Formats: sequence, structure tokens, C-alpha cells
Amino acid sequence: MTLKKESAAHWVRRLIHVCMIFVPLIYYAWGKPAAHCLGLSLPAFVACLIALVVFLESARLKHGGLFFGQRPYERHQVSAVAWGAISLLLVCFFSQGIAFSVPIVGTCALADPLMGEMRRHRCRPAFVAALGLVFAYLVWIVSWWCLGTPWLLVLICPLIAISVEYPRLRWIDDNALMMLVPLLFVLLV
Repeated sequence: MTLKKESAAHWVRRLIHVCMIFVPLIYYAWGKPAAHCLGLSLPAFVACLIALVVFLESARLKHGGLFFGQRPYERHQVSAVAWGAISLLLVCFFSQGIAFSVPIVGTCALADPLMGEMRRHRCRPAFVAALGLVFAYLVWIVSWWCLGTPWLLVLICPLIAISVEYPRLRWIDDNALMMLVPLLFVLLV
């Protein structure tokens, strides 16, 4: 891949990441009407969307294909996009409302690319983690202010989200962990 294409692919990945913040807003504004238009309940609609992502990702893996913006190592493993899409849908579906799903998704959508850019520019790991944590806290505080997210979650979930960014697991993407682990905490609390 040429340097120009590689740079464009990088920024496409970052743009997709940041745009994830709109998914919970769209889900809560238009999820039920969209499901109703298709003659489905909201749970059935979400299940169909998850099944569609799984089907498309399975077909991509079977043929060893890559879409623009995907990294070469994703040719033979579940892509970050698939992990992100499934995690987003699960967060919207299982969270207790917009006050929970927006900060969970917002942390991944905004803090993760910030931390990635800092790593790309070879910032010290402790600084990357600290700034990521500050940014995650800002997301959750804004959610408390605008959406009424409970303070207990504001205090704990940013720590959880940034912490799960650090074990480099090959079998699950950090985008999924940054959303699913805080979701699990929210559901348990």
C-alpha cells in the first residue's frame, strides 16, 4: 500500500471511530420507528443487525478479503469494525438507556483514537494512559451533566474502560473490550 493510501486508510479508521458516538443517539431516536417500519420489535431488529454483521464478517473472512481501511492482519481474524459494530449494538440494546450507552460508546469513540494517535507519535505510555483517562472522565462527566448518568458510574467506568485497553489480546479487539466491560459493570451495578 502506498504511503498516501495508508495515511488515508488511517484517517478513515479514525473517522469511523469518532462517528461511533452518533450510534446510540440514532438508536434511541429512530431505533423503534425503524424496527416498526420493518415489522419487527426492537430486540428482533437488533438481533437482525447483529446477524447481518456476523454474516458479512464471516463472508469476508472466508474469502480473505479486506475493505479499505482494514489492516493486513485483519485478513484472517475478526476485524475491528465487526467487533465495534457488534459491541455498539449490544451496548445500545442492553444498557439501561441513553445515559448509560452514550458515555460507554463515547469513551471508545473519542478516548481510544486520541490514545492511538498519541502512541503513533511515540508519547510515553504513562502519559497516554493519563490523558486517555482524563478524556474518558470528561466524557462521563458531560454525560452526567447532560443525561443524568449516575455518579458512581462516572467515578468507576472511565477507569474500567481505559484499563481494558492495555491487555493486548489477539482474539478480541480493544474496541469491544472498551464497550463491553463497562457495559457489564453497569448491568451488575
